Order: sequence, then structure tokens, then C-alpha cells
Amino acid sequence: MKHAVVAIMLSAAVAMGAQDAPKKKPAGPRVKVELKNAQGQSAGTVVLVQGKKGVRMRVKLENLPIGQHAIHIHEMGKCDAPDFKTAGGHYNPDGKHHGFENPEGHHAGDTPESIQVEENHMGEKTMLLEGVTLEQFANRSIVVHEKADDQKSDPSGASGNRIACGVVPAAPVAAAQ
Repeated sequence: MKHAVVAIMLSAAVAMGAQDAPKKKPAGPRVKVELKNAQGQSAGTVVLVQGKKGVRMRVKLENLPIGQHAIHIHEMGKCDAPDFKTAGGHYNPDGKHHGFENPEGHHAGDTPESIQVEENHMGEKTMLLEGVTLEQFANRSIVVHEKADDQKSDPSGASGNRIACGVVPAAPVAAAQ
């Protein structure tokens, strides 16, 4: 009988604790972008997830030179090697100047930070792109540049040549349930 009472009390305690556990919100619609370098080799992935305040961008870079690299959303959904110029300029539907340090605002395709690639030639960063939607990025491209973004120089933050590119798919994957 004692064992039954103890078992019931433990079950009740576990159930009450589960009620207090924070509920994980389902992820919003998302897309995955495969990045390629000028030789067609994998340069990493970017996952874009729609949220209430904007798009969360999870970047995992690989096989790239050590150092800081700018990453931007570009206007065209093309990534023709070797220079990726077919991606066009930064996505900029409002005709603003470049960079988060610009007092007149920034391009919709600008990102708030560059990504550090370490000695193992890999780098990761997650950032929030506020005020934009996943739908706006469909059929556009994501471009990684050879240098860091200075967040002020027009038109591209003095970030140098384009070293990797990937096209954002049109249809997002449904939210996880």
C-alpha cells in the first residue's frame, strides 16, 4: 500500500511539473537555402524562419576563407558563377541607402552583422531581420561577400567580391506542428 501511495504522489508531482514547463511555440514557415561557392562546392546553408517581428536567419557557413564575411539578400534569384553578379544588387524595394548605421534607414536585404569564419573554415550566426517577411525574400538570392560589411558605405558596405550564393525557394515549408 505504501508503494502505491508513493507511486501516485510521484505521478502527480511529475504531472504538475509538466504543466509548469514552458510550452514551445511552433516554428513559423521556413525555407532552407543551399549556398555554393564559385566552383559549385557547398559553402553552407541558410534557414529563414518567419516570426512575428521579421525573419530569423540561421547561417552555417563552410569551406570559406577565414575572416569576417558580409551576407545580404539580393534582388534576383540567380547565382551564376563565378562572380554571382546575376544576383543583382541588395534587395531594396524602398530605395534606401545601405547599412544599419545609415540615419536614413537600410536596404531590406541588409543584415545587421557579418559572420566570422574560424580556422576550421566554418562559421555560424543567427540574426533577426526585422520588418521583413519570408514572402518578400522568395525567388531572391543570398550572397556571402569576401569581407565584413561596414554598415554604411553605399551600395554594399565595402564588403568586396561575392564568394558564395544560393537562391531562396518560392514556397516555404509549413510550420512544424
